[in-house]
Order: sequence, then structure tokens, then C-alpha cells
Amino acid sequence: MGRKNRRNPNRSRSHGHDESDEEGDGSSEQPHGDTNNNTISNTNTNPKQQINTISNNNNNANIKDLDFKQRQELQRKQAAEKRRQKQKCHLCGKAGHVRRACPGIQDDGRGMSRYKGKSDPTSIKARYYETKKNDIIKSINASAGDYYASLLLAVEMTWPNGFGNHDLKQEDDHSPFCYYDAGGDVQATLDYVKSGRGNKAKMISQKEALHEYRAVMQHAQETSNYGGMISRSLLKPNRPWMKPALLDHEESSSSSSSSSSSLSEGKSENEFNLWHVVGLHRDFLSNDNALEETAAIQALVDTYQQNTERVAGFFCNLDYHDDFLKRPGCDRESQLRRLKCTSQAAGETNQTIAIRTSPGAAGLLLSSEPSSSSSSSEQQQQQPPRSVAGTRYAQVLLDLQTQLAVTVDAFPSLNIHLSCWSGRADHMTSICNTFPDAPIYIGLDGSVSFSKATHLHECAFDCPMDRLVLETSTVIPASVANAVGRHAFFHSATVPFLAEAVAHCKKSVSAPQVARTASQNTLTLYPQLLAANNAAASSKTSNNDEVDSCHKQDVDTVPSNR
Repeated sequence: MGRKNRRNPNRSRSHGHDESDEEGDGSSEQPHGDTNNNTISNTNTNPKQQINTISNNNNNANIKDLDFKQRQELQRKQAAEKRRQKQKCHLCGKAGHVRRACPGIQDDGRGMSRYKGKSDPTSIKARYYETKKNDIIKSINASAGDYYASLLLAVEMTWPNGFGNHDLKQEDDHSPFCYYDAGGDVQATLDYVKSGRGNKAKMISQKEALHEYRAVMQHAQETSNYGGMISRSLLKPNRPWMKPALLDHEESSSSSSSSSSSLSEGKSENEFNLWHVVGLHRDFLSNDNALEETAAIQALVDTYQQNTERVAGFFCNLDYHDDFLKRPGCDRESQLRRLKCTSQAAGETNQTIAIRTSPGAAGLLLSSEPSSSSSSSEQQQQQPPRSVAGTRYAQVLLDLQTQLAVTVDAFPSLNIHLSCWSGRADHMTSICNTFPDAPIYIGLDGSVSFSKATHLHECAFDCPMDRLVLETSTVIPASVANAVGRHAFFHSATVPFLAEAVAHCKKSVSAPQVARTASQNTLTLYPQLLAANNAAASSKTSNNDEVDSCHKQDVDTVPSNR
């Protein structure tokens, strides 16, 4: 049997019947052979029609009856149908159709009228996206607060005792207390939430990020003994300082120049007891000029005098990372000049100065010889510390100590806050011993909760309780990240978890004791918070007295039944 006959045996048999009919006299089978031949010929002339028939009625059709070309056409059609099911519409994001056939396009089912019609496709697309965006914003505004509140409510079940509104009292001290964040960054938090928490595919708008941040902070304020926070902010040259108030995007764009604009939802600006420490932007003092130094000092002093109700001190950053030093205005000399001017402004106004140094001591503690996986912490403690001479870490510490000597000598009573301390414990103790009479406080952030940050565990153990403050900075505590997952972000309500990590390192105190002492130190370090709390407490007491007096007058004026 030939190759062609092997593909379609029915066709070969029909030809055999035709040959036998031509040779013999049996004419009764001729119409039957002609009918089969006509059917096959008609099918072969239009293979796509037969493929459609086979695909629509697989029970009555036999794939084995198809020739090579028909099978190839069937496979192509099945593959196209499979790809069509996986296609995703770039307009609505649903699978199963493409953009021109999107059911969300109101074009009477024609699918392509918006591209070929007389209407403007750009305006139609813009209106569609605007409607979709408004629907998303409405759904977020309706459910975001409850959603993230439920997340924090789930985390609150694991909070240490003494941090909830229902448990403000301690076993050893029955007076209530509030915890404070000595070093946060509201703008960095909003930027992190807006960027999708590191996932660019989940980026959201400024308004949505602000709504999410406010929902979490309001929930923490209602369910825990939250007190307040200190946030870092930068002052740019030739511009007035604009406090990063927690305004909605639309309100901040329309009334950004107003310093007393109200928050959204009718909240006051001091809703979360937010204070700021102001620092110089990198555009300041990029050149060695005495006039610029005087102007920078005066700019800081004027900013504090014009915003005494919101500014609690000053801030400076010493970052000696190699990539940071290469940025414009971030070389070592420029950073030291900014630190000098910030210290001078803090001394003239008698306000606290917060100094953050980096890089830290991570990776510089132990010798370079790698230890085996079976080595314990006792073996690691026996290893001699690696020499830090000549490193960026040693350089930034030497510059810090030099400037501290000048500042303490000129302003002995100036409060100094070593923010986000990331150095070694012996270096921290050395600085405290070098300036025993200076009010220097050590700030620990969420990095102390990391299991591999052994040098910070030593710092938490050796740091005196009367010099310890807690700050969230831009680090998420490990316990929060494990409980909430990708929805976690850094904010002031994570201080209880930070206190728990410090208490775990000290081993002799509880988390509420750590938070209580650190909060008292924060109020001493930033007296504006203490004054604001006293004013709020006095106003609350006066309001309660007025309510009681009014109630008493009402009772006296009620006529008796006699």
C-alpha cells in the first residue's frame, strides 16, 4: 500500500470500488462509490469548515479520518484556542479576552469601534482609567482602615503585657505610662508604603499611603498607650521649612503654604503628638565658605523660632559609606561642616541635637576566619575582635568624638542624642565614659531585634537604663515582620516590640520596664513633649472639672417633687 493510501484507507477503498465497477457489470454499487467520493472531495476542498465541524461535534467525528493537512489545521486551531484562554486584557486585567474585545468598553459589542470610530480614543481611555481609579479609591477608603486595623489587632494579641489601654499598670509601679518614639521618619514611611513596600508592581498613590498610615496610627492610638514621636526632617536652602503634616494629597497641594491647615477628617495637626528635629539638606555648605556657615546656622535658628510648637531639636547625619560620599555635597568635609553648624545652632537655642552615624560595626566584629556551623556563641565570644583601624567605621567614630569634645566644651548642658546607634558596645561605653557629665543618650532601633545583630545585643545589654531611648527609624522589628508579613512597615506603634527585644537582651527587666524608662528618658531629652503632655493633662482635667460643675448646677436647679 502506498504512502497516500496509508494516510486515508477509506479513500483507497473507494477508489478500489470504482475500478472494479469499471471492469465488471455490477452497476448497483456505483452510486455508493460516487457518493463517498463526492463527500470526501467536498470536505477536502474546504478543510477549515471540516475542522470547525469536528471541533464542535467531537462525538460524531473521527480524527483518524483526517489527512495530514487537516490534522495540522486542527492542532493549530486547538493551540490558538489554548492561547486565547491564557490571554490577558491590558485594560481590565482579566484573562480570556484581549483589549479590543474587552466587555468593559461600551462600543455596542463591536470591539474595535473605539479605535476606528470618530471618537477620541485617548479621552475615552482617560475617562475609563479615571472611573476605575475612583472606584479603587472608594473601596480603599471604605475598607483599608478596617483591614489594617484587623491586622494590627491580630498582632496586638502578641504584644507584651502593659502596652494596651486595658493594661496600663505595671506590677511594680501602678502609675500609667505612655511609650514614645525618639526617632522616626514619617516621610520615609509614606514613601515606603507608596512604593509598594519594595514591590513596584503594587505601588499606590500618596493619598492611599497616607490613608493607610493614618488608619494604623489611629488604631494604635486607640488600643495602646501610645504617647508621641520625634520625626526627622530636612531644611533646604532658600526655602522655608514646611513641616510634613499628615494632610491628604489634595489638601496639601492646595494649601501647602498654610502652617495651620487642618488634617483630613476634621483631625487636628497634633493628633499623633508629632514633633520634628530639623537638619540641613546636602545642598547646604557644599563649599568651604564662612558666610555660608553663618547663613546655615541662622537658617536653623530661624526655623526653630518660627516653629517652636512643632520643632523639638536639630538633626545631623554622618554617613561615610563609599557610595554616599560620592554624591554631590556629601563628601566628608561637607558633612563635618554641617555637623559643626548644627551643633552651634543647637547650643545657641539650647535644643537637643540628634546625630546618626554610619556605617556601623556589622561585619567588623569577629576575625575574618569563617567559623564552622557547629561553633556556638561561646566560641564566637572567645574570638578576638577584628581591628577597625583604617575603616570607615573608625573614621566616622573619630570625627564624632572630636566634634562631641568641641560641643560639650562649649555647651556642657546640651542634650545629645546618638540616634540609631550601630557601633560596638565597647565604643559606646567609651563615649559615655569620656563625657560622664554630658547628657548623652543612646538610641536603639529595630535592628536590635535581628538574631544576627550580636553587636547590638551587646549594646542593649551594656547600655545604662538611664541613657537608653527607643526609636523606630526605618527598620521593621523582626517580630512585626514575622506576624504581619509583607503588609508590615515601620511606624511608631512598633515601639512595644522593640522594647521586648531590648528586654530579651538585658534578661533582667521586662519589656514594660524598658519602655517606661526609655519614655522617661525621651521626655527628658526632648522637654517639648513633656510640656505638651502636661498641657494636655491640665486641659483634660479642667474640662472634666467644668463638666462636673455643670452637672452639679443642673442637679441643683432641678425642682423637687414637694
